[in-house]
Amino acid sequence: MLRSLLPIIMVCAICSAFAQTNTEFDVLVFTKTNGYRHESIEAGVASIRDLGKKHNFSVDHTEDSTRFSDSGLAKYEAIVFLSTTGDVLGDAEEAAFEKFIRAGKGYVGIHAAADTEYDWPFYREVVGRQFVQHPQHQTGTVYTIKQDFPGMEGFGDSLSLYEEWYEYTVPYNTDLKYLMRLDTNTVETNGYKGKCVMGVFHPLAWFHEPAGGRAFYTGIGHMDDTFILPAFQQHLSAGIRWAATGKKE
Repeated sequence: MLRSLLPIIMVCAICSAFAQTNTEFDVLVFTKTNGYRHESIEAGVASIRDLGKKHNFSVDHTEDSTRFSDSGLAKYEAIVFLSTTGDVLGDAEEAAFEKFIRAGKGYVGIHAAADTEYDWPFYREVVGRQFVQHPQHQTGTVYTIKQDFPGMEGFGDSLSLYEEWYEYTVPYNTDLKYLMRLDTNTVETNGYKGKCVMGVFHPLAWFHEPAGGRAFYTGIGHMDDTFILPAFQQHLSAGIRWAATGKKE
């Protein structure tokens, strides 16, 4: 009986191995923190793993910055900085990341990725803007700016969300292409409705092509529940795919 089952077992094992390696691209999710640690990191990792299964890309997760070396990053098409905070990479690790981007590969920043590596000029260039402050968590209205970018269809023209709304620095790049903005008239910012450090235009997500690579950033992602929102999942999976492959499909 066992002998008769061996061919079936072997075929199943081969199919399983093939399914694991036959993904369109590979992504490394990096969640090291050297400052505030978001409770939603675990929900974010789980969500990205699920998106990988649904959309045919592999996902590895690490908080070990020593993975940032030429050999350690070689298999990946994109790196996701998921609510990282503070200084998370050493000099040699920074050099490996810069080489990775300059080789035409991708970066994805989620939420507190903008609260990371303030003293590193190349990272500032890649992330595009950085965190300044935020008001209390509250419901705000998000308006879509660029509806032809993949993954934005779930937001429609606008969508109300309960989130932590970051305010950002001026852009470090002039080529940022904005995907959505917060209507500051729908939130209390610094105690004054409609007023914030950034002014009336309050972008929340953008993409661009720094140093020959691709970078996608979304400021949404503080709340656990955000990661199970279908509109956000579409937004995130499309951003990851574009950063990894350059495809807008």
